[in-house]
Amino acid sequence: MEAESWLDANEASTMGFVDYVVEPTRLAAQADFQRFKNPPHHLARQYGVCAKAGRVNRKQIVTRNQIGYMNRQTEKLKLKWGIQ
Repeated sequence: MEAESWLDANEASTMGFVDYVVEPTRLAAQADFQRFKNPPHHLARQYGVCAKAGRVNRKQIVTRNQIGYMNRQTEKLKLKWGIQ
């Protein structure tokens, strides 16, 4: 679990890690790549990141993953039932 892997949306879909890929959305968000050992070079250059490993709050990551999963399931059911 120490290794990092970075995938784009299409790679994640091909490998079965995501159910579907949507069109990209431009967000006004901030990312902290300091906690990653090997962020993709284009992101490190774009955000001026020095690749250092930081502490990771595993409970927070699990919670975010669970919320993401529930949101994806909700969207699937909305599509299935024709709800907007």
